[in-house]
Amino acid sequence: MKKVVFISLSLALCSNLAFANENTPLTTQSSLCLFNGTPSVEFKTIKKIKVGKGTYGGFTDLYPRLHEVADKYQANAVINYTVSQRFGFWPWRIVRPVGMGTMVKINTAFDCKALGGTAI
Repeated sequence: MKKVVFISLSLALCSNLAFANENTPLTTQSSLCLFNGTPSVEFKTIKKIKVGKGTYGGFTDLYPRLHEVADKYQANAVINYTVSQRFGFWPWRIVRPVGMGTMVKINTAFDCKALGGTAI
């Protein structure tokens, strides 16, 4: 009987801990600018980026992951950004969205739309 009570309490405690961070909001920067080409402003190249979704979906599903990686490296723009549908490994993951580009830091104030970019 003691084992049953112990196991029940342990499962109840573990189930509460498993969802402890579920409602924690993600802190992301206000916007990230995506450029298909190279903008006509000075920038500092940080790192190449490649993000993908594990299963099928749209390209907008990549935006949260792009923000997460850009925040990590303090980038405010991605240049030469391309998206495509790629084949996955498993048969039920027929195609998946993948985005690639180069993260950059633009030090001057800039208007994303005026430079031909897309703010996300």
